Amino acid sequence: MSMNKQTIVTTQRVLVLWADGKSPNLGVQVLGSGAQALAESVWGGHTNVSLQDFAGTQTGVAMGAKAILREFFGRSRRIRDFLVTHDVVLDTGAGDSFTDIYGYKRMLTIFAIQRYALRLGLPVVMLPQTIGPFNTVVGKFLARLQLKRVTVVMSRDPKSTDIASALGRAPDISSSDLVFALPLVEATESYDVLFNVSGLLWNANRHVDSVEYRQAVRDLVQQATDAGRRVTLFAHVVNGAANDDDVAAIQALESDLGAAVDVVVPESLEQARQIIAGANIVVGARMHACLNALSLGVPTIPWAYSRKFEPLLSQLGWPHLMDLRDSRDPAAETLMILSNVEAAELKHAAVEVGRAGRDALQLTAEGLRRSTE
Repeated sequence: MSMNKQTIVTTQRVLVLWADGKSPNLGVQVLGSGAQALAESVWGGHTNVSLQDFAGTQTGVAMGAKAILREFFGRSRRIRDFLVTHDVVLDTGAGDSFTDIYGYKRMLTIFAIQRYALRLGLPVVMLPQTIGPFNTVVGKFLARLQLKRVTVVMSRDPKSTDIASALGRAPDISSSDLVFALPLVEATESYDVLFNVSGLLWNANRHVDSVEYRQAVRDLVQQATDAGRRVTLFAHVVNGAANDDDVAAIQALESDLGAAVDVVVPESLEQARQIIAGANIVVGARMHACLNALSLGVPTIPWAYSRKFEPLLSQLGWPHLMDLRDSRDPAAETLMILSNVEAAELKHAAVEVGRAGRDALQLTAEGLRRSTE
């Protein structure tokens, strides 16, 4: 493995960046729990892991743009004093934020904290994440510099590997999503079609036409029910921001349908995984709702809305994906898959994908372990 000048030392004090174990977005919780499980598999069960989001929800130390500026101008040393209490920094990149598509503010915030930690002598490991795309000259320039600085770079899909390599730093480890580091769970109840309705896409967004998405959601519930399938609506972002809350979107859908619909709202990530484990199939636009399913050997049909879906799923060998950006009738195409592919075949393929993902994360842990020796 190629490494930069810093080398990772055996540690019990691990800082995981851009993860929150109490986030209303269970995908963010996946990043934190997966990173913690990965760290403990490398450094042992006594590892002390701190989960750090931009606001410092769990640590009490904000690392957003304003806090960084206060630190830069010498008005505070809270970030520095907190960073130096750790031995290694594991950066999740918030899953898909090592890019300029969300604007420079988020990208520069992530880069600034990475750079600060490196200047303090801490090794910075970019955990498996989406790298890119970079659509601006400035974004590409900054990403090129940052990739050369960090200690270890991991990618979670082949497209990210290609982008990082084109920027001059081939990833040290090609891996998969952190969800595959999570332990398996047992189902608590059985479901047929578990349908995750995304609050992000239900409201106006930068990814897809929200009006078309709403119609596709209504169509799937109606057509699947007409076909004799039992549909249960499932939230993966619970009590989040007004324009991102899956529960609010489900309530709006119930009102649109004018009829009672089965709904399940998990109270924790573990409960969400127990619910998913009991499904025959999961359909949804939240990527980690779908990845939670595959990690548990449950078939899924993701309704993709960005480029982060296909490369990762393709690498895992999962072909059943609906891209909302170019699909003419997502509901009909989803039902076509359910009608044309035997349930046993889907289940077998999902179990194999789950096994492949866990193998990838085991290799990731071994790679990190070798770098600490």
